[in-house]
Formats: sequence, C-alpha cells, structure tokens
Amino acid sequence: MATTISGRCMFVWRLAPILKTELGIAGMVAKAKAAGLSGVWIKIADGAKAYENVRDETAIRTFMKVRDALKNEGISVWGWQVPYGGTVANATTEAECAAKLADALKLDGVLMDAEGGTGYFTGGSAVAEAYAARLADHLSQQKRGLAICGNDIPANFPKYPFSTFVGHAQMNAPQVYYGGSPSVANRLDRAIAANASFDSPLLPVGGNSPTNTVLD
Repeated sequence: MATTISGRCMFVWRLAPILKTELGIAGMVAKAKAAGLSGVWIKIADGAKAYENVRDETAIRTFMKVRDALKNEGISVWGWQVPYGGTVANATTEAECAAKLADALKLDGVLMDAEGGTGYFTGGSAVAEAYAARLADHLSQQKRGLAICGNDIPANFPKYPFSTFVGHAQMNAPQVYYGGSPSVANRLDRAIAANASFDSPLLPVGGNSPTNTVLD
C-alpha cells in the first residue's frame, strides 16, 4: 500500500466521463501509464456524502475495477474529499464518511481538499480539529496515508485554519494555480515560501491545460 505521495499524480473529478472518453478501464490505465503517473486521486466524497464516483453499487464496482487495474500497473489510488465543516458535529460526520469510504474502497490514502474562501471550509480551528484529528486517527488505524491539498498561500485566507489541517497530515500538497502570476516559477516559489514554516513534506500540485507545448 502506497501511503505516501511521490512522482507525478493526477486528480480525477468525475470518473464516468473519463472512462467513456478513453473507451473503458484499459484505455484509461494505458494513458495513465503512458503519462508516467505514479498515483491517481479520485473524488470519493463531497462533505458528508459519497460522491457520484462511489455513490451506488454500480459506481463502486466500477471504481474497484479501476483501482485494481491501476494498482496492477504500480499506480497508487487515493481518494479525495471536500470538507465544509461549519460545526464540530458536521465536521466529525464528514471525517467518518471519508474514513469509512477509504476502508471500504481499500484506498492507499485520502487527500483533504480543505480550502479557505467563500463556499469552502468554515468554522475555525476547533471545527478543523474535529475533522482532521478524527480522520487522521481512523486512517492511522487503517494504515492509510493522509494529505492536505488546500490553498497554496494559506495567509491569503486569514480565517482559513490551515495550520490545524496540516498538523494532522503526513504530506502537504497545495494546489498551485499559475493564471494570475508572471510565470509558473514565480507562483511555485511563492507557494514554497508560504509553506516553509510547516513540517509536513511539501508536494506542490500544479494545474495544466492542453497546449501545443510539452511542459516537463
């Protein structure tokens, strides 16, 4: 079980459209292998509810076939959840949801897509602690990994309890978006500096779009 993150990984938001585009599981896995991916991260929960990729028995069966096919090629499979917090009770329920899914789906780990800003996590450090501590405890018992994948410059969101999330994570994989920056290097350097005070290993996650240029 790959309980740490390394190499090149890719987020999957909605699994069904990808399988349709790639003409099935074999096509998806072949493309992942050709891209040199070491991990695929698939959304499993939104708040306290299972996401469409694992919402019913049919979706779960498909997910498990994808998981097995990827792992047979040495590609780890993590799940990610968007928590919203709000109250300690709701945050606890969200953590239980993610932990239960991680165990049932036999994932390598879970990424907390816990972000600051309008429409994302609310409730402050006490609510973040209720979520992150509970999830970390469950995943530790399951021997699965836990990472935070939030805003790349946490200080931009004063009410964002990032230090609480990262304090329970084994890895810090911030989302680094380049659109408003002078260059990729500029934004990446800012993200590295903004996260330098945290102990968790830093693994920046970059955005990419189809272009005519190959980016290494």
